[in-house]
Amino acid sequence: MILDAVRIAVAVALTGLLAWACYCDFVGRRLPNRASILALVLFIPWALTGEMSGLVGALAAFAVAGLITFALYLFRIIGAGDCKLFTCLALFAGWPLLDRKSVV
Repeated sequence: MILDAVRIAVAVALTGLLAWACYCDFVGRRLPNRASILALVLFIPWALTGEMSGLVGALAAFAVAGLITFALYLFRIIGAGDCKLFTCLALFAGWPLLDRKSVV
């Protein structure tokens, strides 16, 4: 019960963080580094309240997303802020969702 409440609180905070990041991107065409750092901080309670087997998949998704988005950044397809934020959000999605949803 308490673990569910923590995960719901993290999901609400992450939603607010993404809304703020969208606003910053829309207004100034920049994603602040604080958005990526806060997403990493929010992942800590998310990971501690979930299954530890999911942590390995989350770290794998983080690594793969980092490599793919960095390559896209090198070719100037996406910006550095997009690269960092997507990589951090891959932690929450984990490997099962990343391999299906990010290809689209």
